[in-house]
Amino acid sequence: VAAMTLPGMLGLCLFDEQGSGKTVMTIAAFDILKDMGEIDAMVVVCPKSMLGEWPKDLERFRPGKYNIAVAEGAKEDRYQIAQKPFDVFLTNFESVDHLRVTIAATASAKRILLAVDESYYLKNADSSRSDAAGKLRESCARCFVLCGTPAPNSPYDLVNQFDLADMGYT
Repeated sequence: VAAMTLPGMLGLCLFDEQGSGKTVMTIAAFDILKDMGEIDAMVVVCPKSMLGEWPKDLERFRPGKYNIAVAEGAKEDRYQIAQKPFDVFLTNFESVDHLRVTIAATASAKRILLAVDESYYLKNADSSRSDAAGKLRESCARCFVLCGTPAPNSPYDLVNQFDLADMGYT
């Protein structure tokens, strides 16, 4: 958490085992960054199966503190949810491209922390998911990339995940 909240940090990758606290570390870092005035809101991109877990964890560790918006339902419903005020906005990988312009518009007025959970979904830099997430990252002040899945087929599979976190700096 100390590294996640360093001034000037573009982003970082948390490649820890499942259950080791990547989500709670991200929530703690967001909370500190928000209290310090470094970040205004957080956008979490995760698999659809994880959309229900993030609100539970946010409420467990910071009960009632944040206005949480979950982009679910039909395409138009997700679009309407993305336009409403939020402290934390949750969406799945498949919705990022559709909601990217709306989220980027919010990011032009707010400093957004992008948290990408289960980032192995973005290991292929040429995929449409990776392209959409990369374009969204350009609008965000910081990015935390979280993955508990063991290293994929080759070291190259990690490159796009690092590039997303720090905009290619590494």
